[in-house]
Amino acid sequence: MATLSKPEITKASTTDIASIARSLYDNFNQRDLDKAVSIIATECEFQEMPTGQKFRGPEGVRQDLQMWLKAFPDGKCNITNVIANGDLVAVEFTGVGTQNGPLTGPDGKEIAATGRRAEIPFCDVHQIRNGKVVRVRSYYDQGSMMRQLGLMK
Repeated sequence: MATLSKPEITKASTTDIASIARSLYDNFNQRDLDKAVSIIATECEFQEMPTGQKFRGPEGVRQDLQMWLKAFPDGKCNITNVIANGDLVAVEFTGVGTQNGPLTGPDGKEIAATGRRAEIPFCDVHQIRNGKVVRVRSYYDQGSMMRQLGLMK
């Protein structure tokens, strides 16, 4: 029977990958999307789990970030926890902002601006190799967001 070995973790590598993941949110908050996507590998797959939408590579991730900024021009990511282990980093944060622009739904249809503020907890799990993000799974409660925006009860 084969056994799986645990990845070797050193404080430096754990700190490095946590910093890489954190930089995506810091650069989003500063509206520096070029810098934000500079850590994204060309083969990266970024998936929003509630919607099933997938974005590929730096330009795909840029498209996702731009979609959020279009819908929530004042949007910010407030990080509460960053946990690194092996080549994985979990980033827990709260996305806050006012929906003053159209939000693209999972079906591609636009949801008109509501003018309402939302605070949504997220947890993104990043896989990082050779200093680049190769995979992200983004988890958030889409129903809670829609309720806060007044789009469902």
